[in-house]
Amino acid sequence: LPDRTVVVHSGLLAVLENEAQHATVLGHEIAHAPHRHGYRGFKSQQKKQMWMGLGSAAAGIALGRRTDSALAGIAMGVGTNLAMQAMVNGHGRNHEDESDTIGLYYMVEAGYDYMEAPEVWRVFGRYTKDQSKVSNFFFSNHSTHEARIKNLTKEINTEYRTVSREKLKTNEDEYQKVSQQVVQLNTAANFQSQEFARAGKALAAALDRNPNDAKAHYDMGRLLWAQDKEANAQQAFDEFGAAIQLDPNFAPAWRDAGLVLYEARQVNHAAKCFERYLQLVPNAPEAPELRAFLQQMQAR
Repeated sequence: LPDRTVVVHSGLLAVLENEAQHATVLGHEIAHAPHRHGYRGFKSQQKKQMWMGLGSAAAGIALGRRTDSALAGIAMGVGTNLAMQAMVNGHGRNHEDESDTIGLYYMVEAGYDYMEAPEVWRVFGRYTKDQSKVSNFFFSNHSTHEARIKNLTKEINTEYRTVSREKLKTNEDEYQKVSQQVVQLNTAANFQSQEFARAGKALAAALDRNPNDAKAHYDMGRLLWAQDKEANAQQAFDEFGAAIQLDPNFAPAWRDAGLVLYEARQVNHAAKCFERYLQLVPNAPEAPELRAFLQQMQAR
């Protein structure tokens, strides 16, 4: 932000792979402050708005002599907006590229592995589609992912290859523990607000990084079940099954697998899941209802 505040969104923490990648992003954002990119961009935009205003007014006058005045006004407004967006964003891209280079210096000075800097954009490439070179040239304030990887790699080859990576850190294991908690908290919040698409992206990222995350498999099953019980029943059951296979004592997965089987009218199989759930959590809130169901099954 212009007052030099740096805000870290939890979604970012969820998709990055290690602390060095996080340091890359923080270094980039912090670099905007000492180089006054916000102020420089604002002043530059003021000048461009003035010149574009004069130029579009002249164009409007010329069009107004030959066409309907309303059409001239529309043409003037569209032309101004498109040109302004291209010019201002082009200027902003220079600041973004500069911040990439400076942020790389900051992260290395802080002791992080410089080879993780280009990896950030490969990670982002899995979740955000890169723009074409033409549309990016006119309408984006950032270079393409591909360009940023090339720029960072060139900077690394020029300035950092002599820096030994032995003492540089990534802190991947510690970071994964933290990001796993973030994903779980985000998923709970997204479930509550019924933002299923957002929850699905975060869970897919978590499972991509760690396919052995039982909780993420369980949450994915819950998500699929909440979105469409009929269409997603088998997928949800498979996710619950994956969670159980990874952690046989994961009680909620047994319960919810039983619910899926019960809805599919496979009551005998559902009963076995509920029995295992009650063995693991005998005092669960739903225990009385489940025991009543099991007693009915035994009475048959």
